[in-house]
Amino acid sequence: MHEGRIEDLKYIFRGMKAAILVEDRDVVISEFDRMKTKELSDLIYYLLAACKERSDFKRVLIETKNEKFYVFYHNNLFLGVLCEAEINFPLLKRLVKKAFKVLGTEKEGDEPKETDEIDERAKKFF
Repeated sequence: MHEGRIEDLKYIFRGMKAAILVEDRDVVISEFDRMKTKELSDLIYYLLAACKERSDFKRVLIETKNEKFYVFYHNNLFLGVLCEAEINFPLLKRLVKKAFKVLGTEKEGDEPKETDEIDERAKKFF
């Protein structure tokens, strides 16, 4: 079910290399090496738990020279996205917000109305 939506996100956002989607502590989908998926999931879980103790946040960034790994958190889901270093972050942020909405974690009125128009423009651009 979620695999097609992740593929849609990758199609629209071509700088995206891989993703991991975790609900509670269960890996729903992962495009990372099977042996590394559990380790990555646990690492992100503990990192998010530590961050939540200090503040209310929406995302974490791990940056290297050639890639960026964003972790977006909403309710009981987190979505880790591995991207090329030079990405359009505002577009990625909007697409992830839309993905959370599609996954049923956003309330209908939470997203600004212009987002659909921006998504359509993004699809035409890419």
